[in-house]
Amino acid sequence: ATFQPPRSYTPLRPPPASIMVELARRRPLRLMLLLAAAAAPAAAWRAAPSMSSGLDRRGVLAKVAAGAAAATGIMGLSTAPAYAGDIADLSRLKKGLDGLNYLLENWVKETTLCNPECNRSPDNVRFYLGRRSTEHPLYKIENLMNGKPLLNRVDPDAVEDFVAAVEAWNTAVSQADQMAYTSMFGEYNPGGGKDEVEKYLELSRKEVISGRDALVTIIKLADL
Repeated sequence: ATFQPPRSYTPLRPPPASIMVELARRRPLRLMLLLAAAAAPAAAWRAAPSMSSGLDRRGVLAKVAAGAAAATGIMGLSTAPAYAGDIADLSRLKKGLDGLNYLLENWVKETTLCNPECNRSPDNVRFYLGRRSTEHPLYKIENLMNGKPLLNRVDPDAVEDFVAAVEAWNTAVSQADQMAYTSMFGEYNPGGGKDEVEKYLELSRKEVISGRDALVTIIKLADL
C-alpha cells in the first residue's frame, strides 16, 4: 500500500541540503571519486587498483568507487547513522516513487484538508517527500543514494549520469519542500491570500515532478 500521511501534524522547518549536492557542483566526477578515496582510510586504497595494473578505465573507476564507498560512503562522507533509515533497503526508492506518483495523480485531494471547511494543505507535499516522518521510505534518502549498496549496482560508465540524477533529485526536493513551506503561510504574508497559497503550491508541484523524474532515473541506472 502507498505510504500516506496522517491528516494532522505539526509543520517542521526543512533540513539543510545534502552535502553531496555541493560537492557534485564543485568537482568533476572522477576527481570527486579520487578525492573520496584519498580522504578515506587505507582500506579504500587497498580496494582500488594500481593505475598500471592493466585494468581498463571502467575497471579502475569501479574499484576506486567501491573502495571509497566501502570506507566512507561515496565522496568521502561518513556512513549514515542508524536513525537515517536502512541504506541497504533499496526497496525504499520504489516505495517512495510510488508515493510521489500517487501524490501527483491525486494532487488536489492530497493537498486539500476538510475539517469541516476545506482548505489547501501544502504540508502534505512535504510528507510525501519524506520530510515529515522518520518512518517514511524517503526519509533521509540521500544517505541511501550516497551509500555503497546502491552505488555498487550502477554501471561505472553511468556513474556520472547517476551523480547528476542524485543532484537533480536533491535540488528538486529542496525546492519543492521550500515552495510547499512558503505556501503554508501564503495567506498570512503581507500582500498574501489564497492566490499566493495556490501560486507556491503549483511551484511545488512542478518541482515534485522534477524530483519524481530524477528518482525514476536513479532507479533505472541502479537496475532496480
